[in-house]
Amino acid sequence: MMKRPNLVLGVVCVLVGCAAGMAGRSVAMAAEAPLPEPKVVHRWQGQCRLVTPSMSSVEESMRRANEEIQRMGDDGWELVSGGNSLYCFKRLAD
Repeated sequence: MMKRPNLVLGVVCVLVGCAAGMAGRSVAMAAEAPLPEPKVVHRWQGQCRLVTPSMSSVEESMRRANEEIQRMGDDGWELVSGGNSLYCFKRLAD
């Protein structure tokens, strides 16, 4: 009759030991997990330019637009939208 309490006690000890081992493993895995990168917030400058279209030819209008886009790019601006003679640019703020 005394064998049953010992058996129950043995099973309980095994279960508690397994649970403690799993909890310890979870804590160890969490400690080894890499931390997320800090979020970087960028500040931007924006600027839009109106390029007056040429009344003489489409080619002249395209040349003017291309020159303005190239000039802004040379100054570190990135074209983000354009059309109907309005071109908008952005760049990182200093």
